[in-house]
Amino acid sequence: MPDVDVSKEPSTHPFPLEQVGLKDIEIPLKIQWEGEVQSVLAVIEAVVSLDDPHQRGIHMSRIYHTLHEFSENEVLSPKTMRTLLKKIVDVQEDHCLSGHLKIQWKSIVRQKSLVSSRTGFRVYPCFYEMNTQGDFISGVELLYSSTCPCSAALARELVKDQFKKDAPNADQILNWLGKEQSIAGTAHAQRSQANIQIKTKQDENYLSSVITDVEEVLATSVQVAVKREDEKQFAHLNSQNLMYSEDAIRRIKHYLEKQEWITAYHVEIGHFESLHPFNTVARTMKNWK
Repeated sequence: MPDVDVSKEPSTHPFPLEQVGLKDIEIPLKIQWEGEVQSVLAVIEAVVSLDDPHQRGIHMSRIYHTLHEFSENEVLSPKTMRTLLKKIVDVQEDHCLSGHLKIQWKSIVRQKSLVSSRTGFRVYPCFYEMNTQGDFISGVELLYSSTCPCSAALARELVKDQFKKDAPNADQILNWLGKEQSIAGTAHAQRSQANIQIKTKQDENYLSSVITDVEEVLATSVQVAVKREDEKQFAHLNSQNLMYSEDAIRRIKHYLEKQEWITAYHVEIGHFESLHPFNTVARTMKNWK
C-alpha cells in the first residue's frame, strides 16, 4: 500500500485556515476533582490553525495519538491541559501556529439529602476550553427547581377563597388545612437549568466551588435521594425562594460579581415551563466576547 500523506501535497486553493482538526472524540480521561482523581468519559474537540496557505492538510492522526497518550499517562487539570494543547500544535510542525482545545465530561458528586441520612449521586456536565492565546474558560450546568411567584400568589388567593367558602371555626381550622380539597390551588414549579461559563485569572479549577456556592445561592437544587422529610423540606425551600428566571440569574450574578478570581463570565438561565408550551430564558455576561 502506498503511504499517502495529503498534508505534504500542495493546496489547489492556497488560503490559510483558522481551525482544522477533530471533533466529538470520545476518550477516557482521569480528572482532578475535589482532591480526588475521577475516571470520566470525555468528549473532545481539538483544532489547530493551518497557517501555510500552500499546505493541503494537517496530520489529523497525530491529534488523536497525542490525546490517547495523554489519556494513558496524565490526569486532566488546567495545567496539564495547557501542556496537551501545546503538544497538539507542536506535532503539526511549523505550518500550524495556534490551537484550540475543548474537553467536556460529567463530574460525579455525592449529594446528601436535605434532612434524612440518605445520599445519592449527582452528575454535572462540565467543560474546560482553552487556546494558545492564553484564554481559559470553564463551565458547568446546574439543575434546580423554580416556583413561579405569580402562580404562588394566585394559589394563595384560591385557598383563601376556599377557606371563606367553607368558613371553618377555630377548632376546625387545623383539620381543614389537612384536607386535599381545601387547598384549592397550588403554585406551579418547574425544573430549571443554569449554564455558567467563567474565565479566571489563572488556569485553576474552581468548578466544584462554583457548584457548591451557586446551589447555596439558589437554595432549590434538585435532589436525588429523598424520604418524606426531605421532600417536605424541599417544598418549604421552594416556598421561601419563589423565582422568576430574572430572580434566579440575578442571584447568580450577585455571587459571581463578588469573586475576585473571575475576570469574565457568561450565564444563561432556562426555566422549563409547566404552564406554557414554551420556556423562559435569561442571560447575563461580563467582559464576554
